[in-house]
Amino acid sequence: MIELDKLAKEYSKRGKIISVGLVVSVVDNKIVVQTENETGCAGCSSKGECGTASLSSLFAPAVARALLVENTLNSKIGDKVLLSLIESEILKHSMMAYGLPLALLIFGAWLGLNFLNSDILSTVLGFIFLVIGWLFTKFVYTPVVPKLEKVF
Repeated sequence: MIELDKLAKEYSKRGKIISVGLVVSVVDNKIVVQTENETGCAGCSSKGECGTASLSSLFAPAVARALLVENTLNSKIGDKVLLSLIESEILKHSMMAYGLPLALLIFGAWLGLNFLNSDILSTVLGFIFLVIGWLFTKFVYTPVVPKLEKVF
């Protein structure tokens, strides 16, 4: 754990965040990595008294998703690996996942109010634009995949 803290500080200086995962399968020149599921509350001493920890346990998935990553370090099934991602990419992903649909919802509602003069049509148009934003993010936008940094 101390080595991981040291690595986290080192990568943070380079503008990256890290995560540890386990290689669960190898597919061609890619690996499927199951990341360890931790929230920001994992290292906090007051998580027992905090409402955020309770909410985190409700909304955080019980099982982490598997990531398909380029196998640049020739890792094998069962290896623990270190993944990194540039911090600015997380902001970009968040804006695409939440910001774009929300902005389109507001834009659709504004269009409905200003051009159709109807609260009901404004709500419907806002919802349609929200769904369009979500569909774009889900099926068109391609997020950057974390990079394999180290095999333990």
